[in-house]
Amino acid sequence: MIPLSRFHQHLHALLKVLATTRRPSAATAGLDALLGYATIQGLCQASDTPASSIASYKSRLAIDLAISQPLHEMGAAFHEAGIDALLLKGEAWSRTIYPVPGVRSRCDCDVWVRRSQRDDAIRLLAELGFHEARPYACAGEVLTPEALFRGAGLNVDLHWQLSTLSPICRDLDFERCWRSSLAVPGLPEWRMLGPIESLLHAALHFACSGRSGSRWIWALDGLLLMDWAKTTPEAISIRAASAGIDDLWMEYWTFVQLLSGMNAGQELHEPTPRPGREILLLLSRAPWLDRARLAQE
Repeated sequence: MIPLSRFHQHLHALLKVLATTRRPSAATAGLDALLGYATIQGLCQASDTPASSIASYKSRLAIDLAISQPLHEMGAAFHEAGIDALLLKGEAWSRTIYPVPGVRSRCDCDVWVRRSQRDDAIRLLAELGFHEARPYACAGEVLTPEALFRGAGLNVDLHWQLSTLSPICRDLDFERCWRSSLAVPGLPEWRMLGPIESLLHAALHFACSGRSGSRWIWALDGLLLMDWAKTTPEAISIRAASAGIDDLWMEYWTFVQLLSGMNAGQELHEPTPRPGREILLLLSRAPWLDRARLAQE
């Protein structure tokens, strides 16, 4: 975990940027818990913070305590069944680069398994009492092979590839990510992406998230992940090029720099995604696409 003072520095930068830009709704941007934490820590004025933000932070702390046991049990079950599973995004990062898990808002638990173990993982979740709330073969959904499960007070988003533009866009390799994976702090049954792979995953997700307010929390993630990785953007670029996603990484890092101070004095605004990316996103949502067939190719 990075030093608390460093986290507060990045969080203060985020609050400053949001104050000088078209500020998104905290609730829709995933910033509610962060604003509540910042207020309690004295990083911003209570009068500037909606009461709902403080309530959201306290609620998130309670939720994290409640889902701890189901997470332990699910991780142990995957391990016993011989299914290699990686805990992704907010659920893993909240326990690694944030001071307490409740600071990082998230709505579900993202898990990545090998495509070859997809059916085994789905059966295992059913045995654990989860029911499938969003089947992966539904037409009209984003092309990412994933399925949402609900149960035991926990929503699980099961992935067997990462990019929401696959097979149009390059993806990260599970085997390489597994070899460089790390134990999740506080959840010894789980593994997570290493810092460099986490940054590349953030870039993939960011590229497909449109112009939603949630991009701001992904920018904060980027700064914290870079501190955790103890490396340079240039080094990440080399790894991104080897994965075939160097353009996505540069688009992500350009946005992250809005919080880093590298662009001080420039007008702060969200970079506009390239038209080609927007077209691909629209295509990926087209109802006439046979998503199940594409996922098999």
